[in-house]
Amino acid sequence: MTTVYVVPCGVSALDQLSRKLPHGGSAVTKFTREIDGGKWLNGVDLDDAPAVPAAWSAKVEARAKDAGLDDAPAKWLSAETHTLATRVTHGRLSPGQHVLLLASDTKDGLTAAFCVGQYLAGSASGLIGYISSPKAADGKWDLAVTRYPVTVIRVRGLKPAGSDFNLAALGIGMALRAACDLGAPVEVHLTGGYKATLLHTMAMTEVLYSMAPDRVSAWNVFEDVPPSGSGQPFAPGQPVAPGRIGLRAHRPEYLNLWRTELSGARDERNLGSRTLEGVGWTEDAAGKRRLTDFGWGYLAVLGDHASPRGDDNS
Repeated sequence: MTTVYVVPCGVSALDQLSRKLPHGGSAVTKFTREIDGGKWLNGVDLDDAPAVPAAWSAKVEARAKDAGLDDAPAKWLSAETHTLATRVTHGRLSPGQHVLLLASDTKDGLTAAFCVGQYLAGSASGLIGYISSPKAADGKWDLAVTRYPVTVIRVRGLKPAGSDFNLAALGIGMALRAACDLGAPVEVHLTGGYKATLLHTMAMTEVLYSMAPDRVSAWNVFEDVPPSGSGQPFAPGQPVAPGRIGLRAHRPEYLNLWRTELSGARDERNLGSRTLEGVGWTEDAAGKRRLTDFGWGYLAVLGDHASPRGDDNS
Protein backbone atom coordinates (compact mmCIF):
# COMPACT_ATOMS: atom_id res chain seq x y z
CA MET A 1 0.00 0.00 0.00
CA THR A 2 1.39 3.38 -1.01
CA THR A 3 1.84 5.98 1.74
CA VAL A 4 2.23 9.67 0.95
CA TYR A 5 4.09 11.90 3.40
CA VAL A 6 3.37 15.62 3.03
CA VAL A 7 6.20 17.50 4.72
CA PRO A 8 6.53 21.29 4.93
CA CYS A 9 10.25 21.87 4.52
CA GLY A 10 12.18 24.70 6.13
CA VAL A 11 15.88 25.49 5.96
CA SER A 12 17.11 23.66 9.07
CA ALA A 13 19.11 21.30 6.83
CA LEU A 14 21.38 24.25 5.98
CA ASP A 15 22.07 25.28 9.58
CA GLN A 16 25.73 24.49 10.30
CA LEU A 17 25.53 21.91 7.53
CA SER A 18 29.28 21.30 7.32
CA ARG A 19 29.30 20.08 10.95
CA LYS A 20 26.63 17.49 10.21
CA LEU A 21 28.55 15.80 7.40
CA PRO A 22 30.83 12.93 8.42
CA HIS A 23 33.42 12.98 5.62
CA GLY A 24 34.92 16.42 6.23
CA GLY A 25 37.76 18.04 4.31
CA SER A 26 37.68 19.44 0.80
CA ALA A 27 34.68 17.35 -0.25
CA VAL A 28 32.50 19.14 2.28
CA THR A 29 33.93 22.52 1.29
CA LYS A 30 33.15 21.93 -2.40
CA PHE A 31 29.60 20.86 -1.58
CA THR A 32 28.76 23.71 0.78
CA ARG A 33 30.27 26.31 -1.56
CA GLU A 34 28.15 25.09 -4.44
CA ILE A 35 24.89 25.39 -2.49
CA ASP A 36 25.74 28.54 -0.49
CA GLY A 37 23.03 31.10 -1.19
CA GLY A 38 21.47 28.78 -3.75
CA LYS A 39 24.41 29.27 -6.11
CA TRP A 40 23.50 26.09 -8.01
CA LEU A 41 20.25 27.76 -9.10
CA ASN A 42 21.91 30.80 -10.67
CA GLY A 43 20.63 31.18 -14.20
CA VAL A 44 17.95 28.50 -13.72
CA ASP A 45 14.31 29.35 -14.39
CA LEU A 46 12.43 28.17 -11.31
CA ASP A 47 9.29 27.77 -13.42
CA ASP A 48 11.07 25.22 -15.63
CA ALA A 49 10.19 21.94 -13.91
CA PRO A 50 12.82 19.76 -15.64
CA ALA A 51 15.60 22.36 -15.37
CA VAL A 52 15.73 22.57 -11.57
CA PRO A 53 16.37 18.87 -10.77
CA ALA A 54 18.68 18.73 -13.80
CA ALA A 55 20.77 21.53 -12.28
CA TRP A 56 20.90 19.69 -8.96
CA SER A 57 22.01 16.47 -10.66
CA ALA A 58 24.65 18.23 -12.71
CA LYS A 59 26.10 20.58 -10.10
CA VAL A 60 25.39 19.21 -6.63
CA GLU A 61 24.35 15.56 -6.46
CA ALA A 62 27.82 14.00 -6.71
CA ARG A 63 29.37 16.59 -4.40
CA ALA A 64 26.68 15.95 -1.80
CA LYS A 65 27.44 12.23 -1.92
CA ASP A 66 31.21 12.85 -1.67
CA ALA A 67 30.60 15.10 1.34
CA GLY A 68 28.72 12.33 3.15
CA LEU A 69 25.18 13.71 2.98
CA ASP A 70 23.86 10.15 2.69
CA ASP A 71 25.57 9.23 5.97
CA ALA A 72 24.48 12.22 8.06
CA PRO A 73 22.36 11.30 11.11
CA ALA A 74 18.69 11.82 10.32
CA LYS A 75 18.10 13.29 13.77
CA TRP A 76 20.53 16.15 13.28
CA LEU A 77 20.39 16.77 9.55
CA SER A 78 17.02 18.51 9.58
CA ALA A 79 13.61 18.67 11.21
CA GLU A 80 12.21 16.92 8.14
CA THR A 81 14.57 13.94 8.19
CA HIS A 82 14.11 13.66 11.96
CA THR A 83 10.33 13.50 11.83
CA LEU A 84 10.43 10.85 9.08
CA ALA A 85 13.28 8.79 10.52
CA THR A 86 11.06 6.26 12.27
CA ARG A 87 8.13 6.46 9.82
CA VAL A 88 10.10 5.38 6.75
CA THR A 89 12.51 2.45 6.59
CA HIS A 90 15.75 3.34 8.39
CA GLY A 91 15.38 6.98 7.41
CA ARG A 92 15.17 6.12 3.71
CA LEU A 93 12.20 5.59 1.45
CA SER A 94 11.07 2.12 0.44
CA PRO A 95 9.00 1.25 -2.64
CA GLY A 96 5.49 2.58 -2.15
CA GLN A 97 6.57 5.48 0.07
CA HIS A 98 6.44 8.94 -1.46
CA VAL A 99 7.31 12.30 0.07
CA LEU A 100 6.00 15.70 -1.02
CA LEU A 101 8.34 18.40 0.31
CA LEU A 102 6.64 21.81 0.49
CA ALA A 103 9.45 24.31 -0.06
CA SER A 104 9.43 28.08 0.17
CA ASP A 105 9.69 30.22 -2.95
CA THR A 106 13.36 30.99 -2.29
CA LYS A 107 16.73 29.60 -3.38
CA ASP A 108 17.62 28.63 0.19
CA GLY A 109 14.27 26.91 0.65
CA LEU A 110 14.72 24.89 -2.52
CA THR A 111 18.31 24.07 -1.64
CA ALA A 112 17.31 22.71 1.75
CA ALA A 113 14.47 20.71 0.19
CA PHE A 114 16.77 19.11 -2.37
CA CYS A 115 19.26 18.21 0.38
CA VAL A 116 16.46 16.52 2.30
CA GLY A 117 15.15 14.92 -0.89
CA GLN A 118 18.52 13.41 -1.82
CA TYR A 119 18.97 12.09 1.70
CA LEU A 120 15.56 10.39 1.67
CA ALA A 121 15.65 9.07 -1.87
CA GLY A 122 19.28 7.98 -1.92
CA SER A 123 22.13 9.01 -4.16
CA ALA A 124 20.91 7.51 -7.44
CA SER A 125 20.05 10.09 -10.09
CA GLY A 126 16.53 10.87 -11.24
CA LEU A 127 14.73 10.17 -7.97
CA ILE A 128 13.73 13.74 -7.10
CA GLY A 129 10.91 15.46 -8.94
CA TYR A 130 10.14 19.16 -8.91
CA ILE A 131 7.09 21.28 -9.61
CA SER A 132 5.84 24.76 -8.77
CA SER A 133 2.37 25.31 -7.37
CA PRO A 134 -0.06 27.04 -9.75
CA LYS A 135 -0.11 30.79 -10.28
CA ALA A 136 -3.88 30.88 -9.71
CA ALA A 137 -6.76 28.66 -8.63
CA ASP A 138 -7.52 27.73 -12.25
CA GLY A 139 -3.86 27.21 -13.13
CA LYS A 140 -2.46 23.99 -14.54
CA TRP A 141 -1.48 21.49 -11.85
CA ASP A 142 0.25 18.35 -13.02
CA LEU A 143 1.38 16.88 -9.71
CA ALA A 144 1.89 13.15 -10.18
CA VAL A 145 2.34 12.15 -6.56
CA THR A 146 3.91 8.75 -7.20
CA ARG A 147 6.09 9.62 -10.21
CA TYR A 148 9.15 10.09 -7.99
CA PRO A 149 10.06 8.89 -4.50
CA VAL A 150 10.44 12.56 -3.53
CA THR A 151 8.82 15.59 -5.13
CA VAL A 152 9.92 19.09 -4.17
CA ILE A 153 7.02 21.51 -4.49
CA ARG A 154 7.95 25.16 -4.75
CA VAL A 155 5.05 26.91 -3.03
CA ARG A 156 4.56 30.18 -4.88
CA GLY A 157 4.21 33.23 -2.67
CA LEU A 158 5.88 31.58 0.32
CA LYS A 159 8.89 33.74 1.13
CA PRO A 160 10.11 35.96 3.97
CA ALA A 161 9.83 39.18 1.96
CA GLY A 162 6.80 39.94 -0.18
CA SER A 163 4.82 36.88 0.83
CA ASP A 164 1.50 36.24 -0.85
CA PHE A 165 -0.25 34.06 1.71
CA ASN A 166 -3.36 33.70 -0.44
CA LEU A 167 -1.27 32.11 -3.18
CA ALA A 168 0.82 30.09 -0.71
CA ALA A 169 -2.24 28.69 1.07
CA LEU A 170 -3.75 27.81 -2.29
CA GLY A 171 -0.61 25.88 -3.24
CA ILE A 172 -0.40 24.01 0.06
CA GLY A 173 -4.10 23.14 -0.12
CA MET A 174 -3.80 21.86 -3.68
CA ALA A 175 -0.82 19.69 -2.69
CA LEU A 176 -2.76 18.20 0.23
CA ARG A 177 -5.75 17.49 -1.98
CA ALA A 178 -3.58 15.87 -4.67
CA ALA A 179 -2.01 13.61 -2.03
CA CYS A 180 -5.41 12.53 -0.75
CA ASP A 181 -6.89 12.00 -4.23
CA LEU A 182 -4.48 9.09 -4.67
CA GLY A 183 -6.67 7.06 -2.31
CA ALA A 184 -3.74 6.01 -0.10
CA PRO A 185 -2.82 6.83 3.51
CA VAL A 186 -1.57 10.40 3.92
CA GLU A 187 0.69 11.53 6.77
CA VAL A 188 1.17 15.28 7.20
CA HIS A 189 4.31 16.00 9.23
CA LEU A 190 4.28 19.43 10.89
CA THR A 191 7.70 19.40 12.56
CA GLY A 192 9.54 21.63 10.09
CA GLY A 193 8.63 24.14 7.45
CA TYR A 194 7.96 27.83 7.24
CA LYS A 195 6.34 28.62 10.60
CA ALA A 196 4.17 31.44 9.25
CA THR A 197 2.05 28.83 7.46
CA LEU A 198 1.96 26.23 10.23
CA LEU A 199 -1.53 27.21 11.36
CA HIS A 200 -2.78 27.27 7.77
CA THR A 201 -1.39 23.81 7.06
CA MET A 202 -2.81 22.41 10.29
CA ALA A 203 -6.26 23.87 9.56
CA MET A 204 -6.24 22.52 6.02
CA THR A 205 -5.14 19.11 7.28
CA GLU A 206 -8.17 19.04 9.57
CA VAL A 207 -10.43 19.68 6.58
CA LEU A 208 -8.69 16.89 4.68
CA TYR A 209 -9.00 14.59 7.70
CA SER A 210 -12.72 15.36 7.86
CA MET A 211 -13.06 14.18 4.26
CA ALA A 212 -11.02 10.98 4.71
CA PRO A 213 -10.58 10.23 8.44
CA ASP A 214 -9.54 6.64 7.79
CA ARG A 215 -6.55 7.71 5.70
CA VAL A 216 -5.30 11.12 6.90
CA SER A 217 -3.17 11.77 9.98
CA ALA A 218 -0.88 14.52 11.30
CA TRP A 219 2.44 14.09 13.10
CA ASN A 220 5.02 16.12 14.96
CA VAL A 221 8.30 15.35 16.72
CA PHE A 222 9.66 17.36 19.63
CA GLU A 223 13.24 18.12 18.73
CA ASP A 224 15.30 17.87 21.88
CA VAL A 225 18.14 20.35 22.29
CA PRO A 226 21.69 18.99 22.71
CA PRO A 227 23.45 19.92 25.96
CA SER A 228 25.22 23.26 25.74
CA GLY A 229 29.00 23.12 25.87
CA SER A 230 29.09 19.49 24.78
CA GLY A 231 31.26 20.37 21.81
CA GLN A 232 29.26 17.88 19.73
CA PRO A 233 25.94 19.61 18.98
CA PHE A 234 25.41 17.44 15.95
CA ALA A 235 26.64 14.13 17.35
CA PRO A 236 24.73 11.06 16.15
CA GLY A 237 21.79 10.06 18.30
CA GLN A 238 18.64 8.05 18.14
CA PRO A 239 15.79 9.91 16.46
CA VAL A 240 12.69 10.64 18.47
CA ALA A 241 9.54 9.01 17.14
CA PRO A 242 6.92 11.58 16.12
CA GLY A 243 3.67 11.77 18.00
CA ARG A 244 0.29 11.75 16.34
CA ILE A 245 -1.53 15.08 16.51
CA GLY A 246 -5.21 15.01 17.37
CA LEU A 247 -7.35 16.43 14.57
CA ARG A 248 -10.85 17.85 14.66
CA ALA A 249 -13.37 16.24 12.32
CA HIS A 250 -15.93 18.54 10.72
CA ARG A 251 -19.27 16.99 9.82
CA PRO A 252 -19.88 16.23 6.10
CA GLU A 253 -22.83 18.60 5.91
CA TYR A 254 -20.61 21.43 7.17
CA LEU A 255 -18.01 20.67 4.51
CA ASN A 256 -20.70 20.87 1.83
CA LEU A 257 -21.87 24.22 3.18
CA TRP A 258 -18.31 25.54 3.29
CA ARG A 259 -17.63 24.42 -0.27
CA THR A 260 -20.71 26.26 -1.53
CA GLU A 261 -20.04 29.31 0.63
CA LEU A 262 -16.39 29.71 -0.31
CA SER A 263 -16.91 29.14 -4.02
CA GLY A 264 -19.82 31.59 -3.87
CA ALA A 265 -17.66 34.21 -2.18
CA ARG A 266 -14.95 33.67 -4.77
CA ASP A 267 -17.28 33.86 -7.76
CA GLU A 268 -19.75 36.47 -6.41
CA ARG A 269 -22.55 33.90 -6.38
CA ASN A 270 -25.05 32.81 -3.77
CA LEU A 271 -23.28 31.91 -0.51
CA GLY A 272 -25.80 29.53 0.92
CA SER A 273 -24.50 30.30 4.41
CA ARG A 274 -22.24 32.76 6.17
CA THR A 275 -20.51 30.34 8.53
CA LEU A 276 -16.99 31.27 7.45
CA GLU A 277 -17.46 35.03 7.23
CA GLY A 278 -14.39 36.68 8.72
CA VAL A 279 -12.51 33.38 8.61
CA GLY A 280 -12.65 32.17 5.03
CA TRP A 281 -13.89 35.34 3.37
CA THR A 282 -14.56 39.00 4.07
CA GLU A 283 -16.92 41.61 2.67
CA ASP A 284 -16.17 45.31 2.31
CA ALA A 285 -18.56 48.24 2.67
CA ALA A 286 -19.45 48.04 -1.01
CA GLY A 287 -20.44 44.39 -0.68
CA LYS A 288 -17.36 43.09 -2.49
CA ARG A 289 -16.32 39.68 -1.15
CA ARG A 290 -12.78 38.35 -1.02
CA LEU A 291 -11.42 35.02 0.12
CA THR A 292 -8.87 35.11 2.92
CA ASP A 293 -5.73 32.99 2.80
CA PHE A 294 -7.56 30.39 4.90
CA GLY A 295 -10.46 30.53 2.45
CA TRP A 296 -8.22 29.86 -0.53
CA GLY A 297 -6.60 26.96 1.32
CA TYR A 298 -9.88 25.44 2.50
CA LEU A 299 -11.41 25.62 -0.98
CA ALA A 300 -8.30 24.09 -2.55
CA VAL A 301 -8.69 21.10 -0.21
CA LEU A 302 -12.46 20.88 -0.53
CA GLY A 303 -12.58 21.33 -4.29
CA ASP A 304 -15.61 22.77 -6.01
CA HIS A 305 -17.42 19.45 -6.19
CA ALA A 306 -15.90 16.02 -5.61
CA SER A 307 -14.57 14.55 -2.39
CA PRO A 308 -11.44 12.38 -2.16
CA ARG A 309 -11.90 8.72 -2.99
CA GLY A 310 -12.30 6.21 -0.18
CA ASP A 311 -10.39 2.97 0.31
CA ASP A 312 -12.61 1.24 -2.26
CA ASN A 313 -12.08 4.13 -4.74
CA SER A 314 -15.74 5.09 -4.48
